[in-house]
Amino acid sequence: MKKLLLVVLIVLLAGAAAFADHPGKVGLGGIASNGYHMGHGYTFNLGLSFQADPVPVFWGLFMHFFPNSYSPNGFALGITGDYYLLEWDLVSKTATNEEGSYDVKIHWYLGAGLFGNLHLGRNEYIAIDAGIRVPFGASWHATDTLEVTAGIAPGIGGHSHRKNKFHFVFPVEVAVRYWWF
Repeated sequence: MKKLLLVVLIVLLAGAAAFADHPGKVGLGGIASNGYHMGHGYTFNLGLSFQADPVPVFWGLFMHFFPNSYSPNGFALGITGDYYLLEWDLVSKTATNEEGSYDVKIHWYLGAGLFGNLHLGRNEYIAIDAGIRVPFGASWHATDTLEVTAGIAPGIGGHSHRKNKFHFVFPVEVAVRYWWF
């Protein structure tokens, strides 16, 4: 656990100087995902998405549901932290509304991230898994304050309660963030 906290701290400190699309703002919104989680089958996840300038890490706080897993009615609490390594514009133009002009952008992103989950199930089942992920997708800045993203984040991690300690995850994620301040 100490090593995981140290890695998260290093990622935060190393990324603090990176450029952000919303300088000086805080982004908060909802996120939903569905995907394959080895050992649990397909999962459905709901959560919050958060990012605050100047730290360029996009955070996700999730509740995972595993309806088809070996732990029926099980669920997990999870966290993700993603740093965008590359972003490139597909569309960039200026639009105007009652509040003035703003940039409308659609761009692709590729990043590196971490995930961690605390699994809880029947018969006092408790397990922890953590690993790395590679988020890739598109982000649409519809207005100066509204952003919609869609992408995938395949990853590999370790699990504390399984014979095969390594597993793969393949979530498809959609997030909507509102930026303010």
